[in-house]
Amino acid sequence: SRAIGDRESEASCLNDLGLSYIVQKNYDEVKRCWEESVSILRSLGLEKRAAFGLHNLGILYMDQGDYVAALQYLEESLSINRAAGAKSDQ
Repeated sequence: SRAIGDRESEASCLNDLGLSYIVQKNYDEVKRCWEESVSILRSLGLEKRAAFGLHNLGILYMDQGDYVAALQYLEESLSINRAAGAKSDQ
C-alpha cells in the first residue's frame, strides 16, 4: 500500500498489523501502528475512521492501567463521533 501511495489502505494495514501485535503482547508496537494509522486517516480527512482508531487506543491504554491516556483517547473519539452525528442530522 505504501509503495503505491494508497494511504487509506496503508492505514487499514497498520490497524491489522496492530491487531497481530496484540496477540504477541507487543503493546508498544500496537500503539505505534494504531497511532500511525490514525495520523494517516486524519491527514486524509477521514475523521470518523480515525475516531475508531482513537477508541481502540483508549481501550488499549485502559487495559494497561493508563487511565489518563485512555480517557484522553476515548474523549477525543467521542467528540469526533458526536460532531459527525450532528453533521448527519442537518
